[in-house]
Amino acid sequence: MSDEASGNDPVQPIQTLTYRLTFADALAYEQLPRDLTGFRKFAVILWLAFAGVILGLLPESVAGAEGGLRWWLAGFALLVVQFGLLVAFYNLRMRRRARKRVSSACDVELAEWSDHLHERRGGRDVFVPPETIARVIRTDRHVFVDAPDDVVIIPASAFETENDMAAFAESWEEASLDPMGQIYGAKGGENR
Repeated sequence: MSDEASGNDPVQPIQTLTYRLTFADALAYEQLPRDLTGFRKFAVILWLAFAGVILGLLPESVAGAEGGLRWWLAGFALLVVQFGLLVAFYNLRMRRRARKRVSSACDVELAEWSDHLHERRGGRDVFVPPETIARVIRTDRHVFVDAPDDVVIIPASAFETENDMAAFAESWEEASLDPMGQIYGAKGGENR
């Protein structure tokens, strides 16, 4: 749902989106694919290698003779358990982070200005100028604006059409790449 500002009034936002933000929206952000880098990749490899350490410490009466069928099956079972624990840990961590991001459903008002986004959520104001945007991600159901201290999560229901959602995401992605051009400034982008 959006309210368009009339004309080029500098004291009015270009548009204001109002929507309800839920735990499911925050979980959608946390479930986005991310690369394992640095320490996390090392920790995952070390955790899975721990299955080999456990296998080496098991007595032969449990694991069987080294290289035998029972030994390979025990090693495989340990890897499956280690991997299952890793997946459970990541899922719990993801849900905890989503719950921290949106502890309960709340109403959000997002004002789009020519030089920043202004989000009002739960008595908190967040201002996001384009030069601080790390990335803008658009999925079928959301637009995520990765801001410095938080993420602005905008569900598709906030937009009147899918084209409006795509135009919003593209304009802020472009603004984050070229903040000096501003969205509606030097590039003459007032065609939206």
